[in-house]
Amino acid sequence: MLDRAVTAILRSDKVQRINFTVEGVRVDGSGFTAVADAVQRGAIQVYTNTQLNGMARYRYRVGPNRVNVLEVPFAGWPGHPQRALVVHEAVHAMNDWRGRSVNSLADESAAYIAQWIYLIWGGSRPSMGSDEQAMVEMFAFSIAEGLRRGTPPDRRSLEQLRDAILAMPAYRNLNREGFRERAYDGLSR
Repeated sequence: MLDRAVTAILRSDKVQRINFTVEGVRVDGSGFTAVADAVQRGAIQVYTNTQLNGMARYRYRVGPNRVNVLEVPFAGWPGHPQRALVVHEAVHAMNDWRGRSVNSLADESAAYIAQWIYLIWGGSRPSMGSDEQAMVEMFAFSIAEGLRRGTPPDRRSLEQLRDAILAMPAYRNLNREGFRERAYDGLSR
């Protein structure tokens, strides 16, 4: 059931229309299709993890068998915000599928932008809070809106998004570790 939900999300018309490149990270329908195919054939295993506090996570080369895992915070058919989390994590899996090292911050930026393109198509708006998550939402939303209108993000917008991501507790280690590369090594094809 979970695999089918994830593959249906990634093959949906809305997700297939997401198409942009930012900071060297390419996000497009063919990449989402490749991730859906990887889930379908078991190259990416999907699990429910309710301990993620409403977040999702993609991990590559996990455990002794070096499997790729997508953890989601739902067990049944997800609502629109949860489907957007799948889109976000699929960007990481897409980079893994492409088998290239990616700057961690560029990887997260692209994932948040794709997530917000999907959320905008569903009628969502960013929260109006002042916490770190709200700041990421605001900057990713602004870039996503521009991309939907055909306007690529300027350098300042991307810097604001990166700074907001680094302010989030989950990503503060990216700053301390010198913007490390994620050494994605490809999925079995």
